Amino acid sequence: MDETELPTLQIYSVEQDSPDGGVCIARCIGGIVRTGQSFALEEGDDPRRFTVDRIEKYGRAMEFMDPPHSLLAHLSGGPLTGLGYGDVLVCRSV
Repeated sequence: MDETELPTLQIYSVEQDSPDGGVCIARCIGGIVRTGQSFALEEGDDPRRFTVDRIEKYGRAMEFMDPPHSLLAHLSGGPLTGLGYGDVLVCRSV
């Protein structure tokens, strides 16, 4: 695996949504996803930004996740409304 590759998440489903963030099931499809990283959904002229606050796998907290594993991602930074299957979030801070 190329450790210089940008961490990238592909959304499978949104499990919880709130005005401040939410929880989604996602798959790591590039790089190494770590807690504290900032991700953006590149859509239109104003990308939506989210921070990974917590990563879980089988109910256990993880510090990072690498491809091709799936994870439960706790995100903050705004509502997850509109995120859905296949949307890709790309890391903007490593």
